[in-house]
Amino acid sequence: MELALIILLVLLVIAGIGLASTYNGLNSRYRRVDQSWSNLDVALHNRWETIPALVDVVKGAADFQRETLEKVVEARAAAMGAESASDRAEAENGLSGALSNLFALAEQYPDLTAVDAYRDLQAEIANLQRSIVEARRLFNSNVTEFNTYRTSFPTVVVAGMFSQFGMRDLFEIEDVEMRSMPSTDL
Repeated sequence: MELALIILLVLLVIAGIGLASTYNGLNSRYRRVDQSWSNLDVALHNRWETIPALVDVVKGAADFQRETLEKVVEARAAAMGAESASDRAEAENGLSGALSNLFALAEQYPDLTAVDAYRDLQAEIANLQRSIVEARRLFNSNVTEFNTYRTSFPTVVVAGMFSQFGMRDLFEIEDVEMRSMPSTDL
């Protein structure tokens, strides 16, 4: 009888260690996703902060199309107001498209493209776009790793016991045209 009790106790300890190890693996991967989301969020905020200055410089160009500027401002507001990763990705897609249109249209205004402030802001936004791409790549990699780990056996059983470990959404660009970075020829 004592031997059976000792064996049962050893099995419970092993199961407890396995449960704790799996939980810690889930938790560390979940936190890594949160960390990479924060990095992506900072890159997006930096771009948002640059857009008003760009709009102000472009407004100075005589007869520049007001509708294009309004679309950029509206897309920025939508991106800033998005809550979830999927909503934010959709709004950021719209903002990237509006910026692409703005840069393409600005090429038709040689006086504007000759202004140093415009060229500096265009270069800054191009650098921010690259930062966003890298942050998005890291975020999506961490999400994929977490989701794969979460759905693997026996982790899926442990994850089911803790509601905070739900599947995470990727930050995807769905419009094929928006997969390329906006033209920022200097």
